[in-house]
Amino acid sequence: MSGIEAPGLTALGDQHFSDDQVRGLEAIAATAWPAAERQPLDGWLLRASPAPTRRVNSVLANAVETAMSLEARIDAVEDYYRRRRQPPRFQLTRGSCPNGLDAALADRGYEIEAPVDVQIAAAAALETTTGLDGTAMVRVTDTLTPDWMEVYSGGFNRDVTSVIEQISAPAAFLTLQDADGAQDGAQDGALGDALGVALGVLAEGWLGIFGMQTRVERRNQGFGRAMLAGLAAWALEEGAVGVYLQVEQDNPDARRLYERQGFRTVYTYHYRTLFSS
Repeated sequence: MSGIEAPGLTALGDQHFSDDQVRGLEAIAATAWPAAERQPLDGWLLRASPAPTRRVNSVLANAVETAMSLEARIDAVEDYYRRRRQPPRFQLTRGSCPNGLDAALADRGYEIEAPVDVQIAAAAALETTTGLDGTAMVRVTDTLTPDWMEVYSGGFNRDVTSVIEQISAPAAFLTLQDADGAQDGAQDGALGDALGVALGVLAEGWLGIFGMQTRVERRNQGFGRAMLAGLAAWALEEGAVGVYLQVEQDNPDARRLYERQGFRTVYTYHYRTLFSS
């Protein structure tokens, strides 16, 4: 993690989450959800990927290593993304380096996109009971399955195969399957359709939860809580300390779910994107 210390047990308390802890957790997330192409720039990490997600197509400005001017840095970033036919984009937290980066980007015409809250919880504190009534069952594997990708892609309308192929940390592909929906002619005990999916990636003792998705017609049935519990159970067996996730500020349903399960917001981030020059 380029010398950045991972947040430890103390990060799970109610005290202030420091800027160093912000940088540490963002470094963990960059490992858990990796871009296909990663290029260092004097403490910054430039990321590009075929996957249409902002995180893997943005700059992580976690550190500065020399006295390279801010103007020269941003010029290099803009050249990097233009050569890849992408808009220059930065992912910014209160721990981004150097100070004044957000204001400098605003002065150059970069626009704000997608404000997001980062929330954490203790892995051991998440409920261990799924709350399911027997109509669905949780299945966790270490490999991507077609039914997992079908639900994920259908819900998010994007292909993240290029990201998943880059994950080197321990990962859990959770599928919530219909226990009553076995197809005609299926073997006894076979499970039916996938109702929901989630991905958990473990790095530096922290479980990152990515892409939790439930089929539209099966929402509001407690499946989100079941998937969180299933990933937490897997992570505890793997030695996890904390759990983190990202939730967009304009997603009230997800925020209510996570708050009920004990997550708290410790910092926010947003993107600055230059759509024209």
